[in-house]
Amino acid sequence: MRADFQLGQQDRRVVVGIDDLAERVTSLLLPAIDLPAAGQAIAVNWAPVPGASRAVVASATVQVGSAALTQSLGILSSRAAGNGFEISIPQSKRITSLNLKGLQYKDDGGTWVDVTGAAQLGDGARLLVSMPNPAGGWLVLYAVPAVGPRGAIPALFTGASFSNRTLTLPGTMAASRLRLTLVKNAAPQDFQEREMRLGEVTGWAKILPKNLQLLDPEGTAIWAFANEFPLDAPVAEIDLTAPLTIALEQRLKANQSPSVTFLLKGDTPSRVRFGTSAIQGALVREFPGVTTVALRGESHPLPLDPKRLKTSLAAEVPGLAIADLTLHYEGIRLLETVADDMPSASEAIAGVVVAADPVVRSLPPAVLHPSTAPTLAPVKVGLIGRAPVACEISVSLVDMSSGSPGIVLARPGVRQLGASRDLALVWVDLPWLDDPTLPAPTVPVGISVRANQGRFFWVQRPVPLVKLAVRDAQPGNRPLLLNGQRLLNIAKTDQHLPGFSWPVAAFAQQPPRFSSHLFLTLDVSDLVLRYPR
Repeated sequence: MRADFQLGQQDRRVVVGIDDLAERVTSLLLPAIDLPAAGQAIAVNWAPVPGASRAVVASATVQVGSAALTQSLGILSSRAAGNGFEISIPQSKRITSLNLKGLQYKDDGGTWVDVTGAAQLGDGARLLVSMPNPAGGWLVLYAVPAVGPRGAIPALFTGASFSNRTLTLPGTMAASRLRLTLVKNAAPQDFQEREMRLGEVTGWAKILPKNLQLLDPEGTAIWAFANEFPLDAPVAEIDLTAPLTIALEQRLKANQSPSVTFLLKGDTPSRVRFGTSAIQGALVREFPGVTTVALRGESHPLPLDPKRLKTSLAAEVPGLAIADLTLHYEGIRLLETVADDMPSASEAIAGVVVAADPVVRSLPPAVLHPSTAPTLAPVKVGLIGRAPVACEISVSLVDMSSGSPGIVLARPGVRQLGASRDLALVWVDLPWLDDPTLPAPTVPVGISVRANQGRFFWVQRPVPLVKLAVRDAQPGNRPLLLNGQRLLNIAKTDQHLPGFSWPVAAFAQQPPRFSSHLFLTLDVSDLVLRYPR
């Protein structure tokens, strides 16, 4: 990153130098890998989420830098040309070293001298390496030893060495031919070629990545570097965010696992510096539209039933759960002192069969007395049980002052039930529901139940189980629970909570279950579950 300052020319050179150094350090920090002809796979394997329809990729970057692969070229073709030798280079590769067997020169006395390194060349003598000059003739690249500096003239033809019959070159120049000559005298203008001999030549070359491409899973190039990738070229930072998102969502749309593979490849096997950033994101499962939950004195799951789900919720806990929540309190709630629990699945079930003779459940004394429950009128009775056969039940509130069976305080509530094998909470409306002017009982009361037709099995533990709902204009800051844990307190009759953040643990494997003593209608809108990857 470079600040926006006004710099002098010297300052600019310093900044550029620092940037270049930082770039080079970044490149060297990347591990070098061999890039085979088939390419380097970049696999992204995200654990699937049932029903996920969308992928979000937060970050995904690939770094590619150049590195060199040393390749043996075997024995190279060579031929005498004048006083030197020309060596043919297959595919104009960048030579890094040549092993020169049988290299000799004829000294001034006519004796052939073996040369295995720079030490045998003698004072002022040199081995020159040249390449074809596009303008004609040959262009000297290197001299062993190099020509030293003279005054303001810097050293010339540097970068090569020769020992143990091996001529080592920087490998920066690509040429189809190289020419080797042995010369005497120290100054370039005084060079005189010597007669030389050369036997077998074995070569090694530096192979740079060439025509690199990064292909998406469909084989389309999303990044490319034409021709050779120079060693000093800046590291390529390739952003995979968009193509990875597209590839993952194509897999999701086809109901396939979110696993995709990108491919880095070049024309030939080579070596590159390669790295990837942390590939991070999320799979998203969405439930558009409004899902309504009606709470009537018992717990109820968010109705993401199998028909709508198509697949169950993931067993893992999402990282985020968001949905709008709208609540409406209906002015009715359970009376906490008369709110028996439903039997558990493991509980032994016992009960009484209600037929034509009434069965009475006494309630705690003064349960509805104004001194303990002012202005609370009983509006619904919930019986826990089932109808073995189709029946009609009659439910009355009775005055228990004189004992059972009690005196009926108002007309009964009546409900017809179909035969069922399952226990349920059966609500029966009382006359106070439709007649707010009817005075609430101030005497000890009980609940009397009889069957006008058929029979009803009323669960008892040891007394028959019942819930009593009363009219209450205010919710009283009572809680709404989710999976038995407090979600929020209800202080107003109507609330709208946009973008509500839900407890994520409630959405693992099964839809969450709501419960409250309040009669509530809940609208859950546009639920979104995000699973980090």
